[in-house]
Amino acid sequence: MTEFEIESLKESFIQLGKMVQKYGKGYYKAQLKILSNMIVIIDSDCVLSEKEKYIIDYYKSLFSGKGDMSEFYIHDDDYKMRIILNEPLDKLKDGLWDIMKNYL
Repeated sequence: MTEFEIESLKESFIQLGKMVQKYGKGYYKAQLKILSNMIVIIDSDCVLSEKEKYIIDYYKSLFSGKGDMSEFYIHDDDYKMRIILNEPLDKLKDGLWDIMKNYL
């Protein structure tokens, strides 16, 4: 992973964490902890290869199966509003995948 990719991932993890806090209704505490841990690792003095290993491992645990971040979406009873609310979330997840797919 490049420094640029890691910084992009960090920003995405921060944004994803904000969305989960706002719309997750308390169901995603473990995922918030993982996101927080990834940001701490990225900001640490670890060498790039260590950061990469942690990011890959944590990312796998975020998107590992039932009840994970791939199932997270923002609910609204109004269908049009639900689409509008989830568009940035979908773009965020797609951006994460665009980087991470090269390392999994």
